Amino acid sequence: MYSAITTKSVVVASLLLVMLAAGCGGGKDFSATAIPKIAGSWELVAVSTQSPGVQTGLDANLQQGQTFVTGAVQETGQLSAVGIPQILLVGRDQDSTGNLVGVSFAGFCGGSSSGSLSGTLDPNYNLNLTYTDGINAFSITAILSSDAQSVLGTYASQPGSACVDNGTITGKLVPKLSGTYLGQLAMPDGSTDNVSATLSESSPSKFSANLIVSGPSNTSLSLTGVVTGNAFSGQGTFESQSVAYYGYFYQTVIQDGINQGLVQSSIYLVDATDPNNLVPAGTLSVPIPPP
Repeated sequence: MYSAITTKSVVVASLLLVMLAAGCGGGKDFSATAIPKIAGSWELVAVSTQSPGVQTGLDANLQQGQTFVTGAVQETGQLSAVGIPQILLVGRDQDSTGNLVGVSFAGFCGGSSSGSLSGTLDPNYNLNLTYTDGINAFSITAILSSDAQSVLGTYASQPGSACVDNGTITGKLVPKLSGTYLGQLAMPDGSTDNVSATLSESSPSKFSANLIVSGPSNTSLSLTGVVTGNAFSGQGTFESQSVAYYGYFYQTVIQDGINQGLVQSSIYLVDATDPNNLVPAGTLSVPIPPP
């Protein structure tokens, strides 16, 4: 009897150990409750249904909480972005084809151009956010894509908000600034010159731009600054004068010609040396190779 009981106990214990090992998965299987990592550079585009044609880019360097689970780092559902350079509003003007034709470095609702964003992401990829800027408050409800690269949802102003609006939200994780952009810019000395600008971005959210200027100015200009989503700001020196620029990265689909249907990347720049008097400087684009 002793041998039979002992043998049975050993078998039961062994089965329990196997079951525990399979269930624990080495202590690192969180697939049932895991929340994806979405911290990074995002742009959420709010398209108003009350004011057709009005679009606002909510550009954010999204922060995400972390915790330790059985010795491993795991993302939590707590999300936030507070003030510059973590969050910035960009007004977007588009033509009838949907291509961007103008940018304002503020939203269309008044209030501050930068506020705070906070909210949660649950294991089912449901996203709930609140944006506030002191006089305005908006609720955002969206679904995160399965690859955690984009979102789709709606927004609506909260009771008491100075700006009353609602509409749709689309968003995506944006790449780092890079590449060489060509075009003409209005320079601080009043001249208009051909410019080649090479951009690069490092972490966390820092960028640099080297501009080669040919024409009346015939000089070079280096800018350094910060990036918030697709928006950026940089400072430098032009002919012994301190200058500042705001910029915005965007992409357009070419509508006609031999390059019809191709996507072109561009940056829109304004002279922000006087922050109370922003002066459009021009648009530079990445050349499209000949077919």
